[in-house]
Amino acid sequence: MADLVPLPRLFTKRTNRKKKTIMQTIVVLLVAIIGVTAYAEKPDQEIVYEMTVNGETFDITGEEQTTIHSNKEIGKTFQVMIKVKPIQHYRAEQVEFDYDHSCSVKDERSPEGRMIIMSHGSGVSMVIRENDKTSAGNDTMMQLILMKELGTRAQEKRRNVMITKPAPVAFTRARGIERTISYIDGSGDAWKRRIYLLTDKDEQFAVIVRYAVTNERLADRISSVTLHSIQARSRR
Repeated sequence: MADLVPLPRLFTKRTNRKKKTIMQTIVVLLVAIIGVTAYAEKPDQEIVYEMTVNGETFDITGEEQTTIHSNKEIGKTFQVMIKVKPIQHYRAEQVEFDYDHSCSVKDERSPEGRMIIMSHGSGVSMVIRENDKTSAGNDTMMQLILMKELGTRAQEKRRNVMITKPAPVAFTRARGIERTISYIDGSGDAWKRRIYLLTDKDEQFAVIVRYAVTNERLADRISSVTLHSIQARSRR
């Protein structure tokens, strides 16, 4: 006959096992949390650049001035510094332009034509839309873009929507018209969308700048780089 374990002792063992399981779970969770925290606090990995000078290749880490030593000529050194150029250049099919390197660039093709989308971490974005050469005149083109912009995020409960009248604009290379949509979104934030329909030489293209009003100065700085450089692509 099997030994009988008194009920109080059995209950105590189960309770102790339960406590032990809970403590193990807590320890595992703490380790996981500490691990995640430690990972989050790790600095971003430095980018290693490869540079060739007079046939010698060197690895350069970071964007600070560095002294490198020649492997071919004893005692010869170079003072070098590599950094990302703050203003980058982009060449599309019909247009080319400069842009702030803090923006990511995505090139998309759709039935509506080619669009280059530049996005900044703040929420500021720009869209450059090339004309597919089948579009009608300026007025019709602007109306189509306005309808598309007003229809975007249709699920939002917008209010105080206002659209400015067409106004002439002239940049370094391109000229055209501008209209601005302003509204309050469902969260109570104020937004603007500036739409430029521009022409340079025989090419027509649209530039759309989207931003929250709180980021207007940043949007002006970022968009200014592109607006004052955009032009019909040179065929060199």
